[in-house]
Formats: sequence, C-alpha cells, structure tokens
Amino acid sequence: MDVVNVNGHRYLGNGMASGYLRLWGIVGNASANVMSGGRLDVYGDVQDDFGDAMNGGTAVVYGNAGDALGQAKRGGEIYIYGDAGTRAAIQHRGGVLVVGGSAGKYLGEYMGGGTVVVLRVTNDEEVGGMIARGLVGGEIYIRGEVPREYVTGVDRKSAERYARSLLLDGIIDGDRYMQLLEESEGVSVEQRELSEEEAAKLAPYIARFKALFNKDIKLNREIFTIIKPRA
Repeated sequence: MDVVNVNGHRYLGNGMASGYLRLWGIVGNASANVMSGGRLDVYGDVQDDFGDAMNGGTAVVYGNAGDALGQAKRGGEIYIYGDAGTRAAIQHRGGVLVVGGSAGKYLGEYMGGGTVVVLRVTNDEEVGGMIARGLVGGEIYIRGEVPREYVTGVDRKSAERYARSLLLDGIIDGDRYMQLLEESEGVSVEQRELSEEEAAKLAPYIARFKALFNKDIKLNREIFTIIKPRA
C-alpha cells in the first residue's frame, strides 16, 4: 500500500504484521509501534517515538528520525538514512538499529539488548554525550573515536530497576537477572577496528544499508567506538 502527502499523521503502521507499506512525507509521532512483521518504508522524515516496542519486520527511513527512536524495541530491523534525535534506542532490548548519520544525547540509555550501529557516513558530526547511560546489555558500535567522557555507563540503582523490569516481563530469567546485576559495575569502551567476529556479525546489516541507500561503506580498517557491558 502507498500513502502520499503524509503531513504529521501519527500511528501509521502500528501493529503491522505483514505486507508492504510505503509512506511519502513527514510521518508523525508514535508510528511503526508494535510492528511484528512486514516492511515499512518512509520517503521523508519521521517524528518522535518511531518503532516503539517493535517486535519484528523492517522499517526503512529515507530521511531523519526524531527522539526516542526504537524505544523498547524487542526485535526487527530499523534503518535510518540520516540522523536520529535524542534518546535513540532507549530501553532497546533486541533486534538491530542502524543510523547512517549521527545521533543526539542519551544514545542507548538503559539499553538491555540488541545491536545499535551509528555509521556517521551521511553526517559525520559527533554523537551527543551521555551515551549508554544505564546500559546493561546489548552493544553499540559508533564509527570513529568518541570522547571517553561522552560515555557515562551504568547508574547502579537504575540498572537494578531496569533488570528487575526485564525479569518481571519474562524477558530474562533469574540467572540472567543476576548476571545483569554483576555486569552493572560499568561498561566497556574500546576504540579499535572490528574483530573478525564483529565484522561478520554486522556485515549483513551493513550490506542491507548499502543496498537500501546506495552508500559505499567499508568496515575494514575503520576505527569504531565499541560499547558493551563490562565482562
């Protein structure tokens, strides 16, 4: 289905389970929420809270995204050509989020799982500060060297509350809960080339980004800032 002249209309694609939806214009707040399948393409920008609680499917944005992109996302894939606003991947729990440009403050706040990649190929501005605040799971890859002071890591009490919410929601079991508490002592921040294992893991998503947006991206010999829970 094709929808044109979208001008801030909200809730588009919510609950989508299959099919192919293409939107032209500016997509309003809280769209592509609770997707479980299918594909949604946006030829324009998306406003705040795009892809909230997404469980599956693929969302592609040929523009920029507002704040809280991929909030509480549990699965699926989101590809953004341009930039993401503040608090991208907040409470991100699963799946993949790839941003072609940069991202605002609080990237990966309270992140519990999944993979976030910020390529900085369509806009090489620095990512905002307060990265990975409260992160207890998952991994963030940012192309280029990010100042270490931009990564704030875990607040112990916040991490305990978030890990408990995952346990109560049935997303993790008791053993994983205890492991998250042990990991909440901090985050690991490395600035280096990707390992063979990391490059292989990211390769299919980078290939898809290249195919979607016709961008030539090379992972070899590129320095990434890699943020994960401390082992």
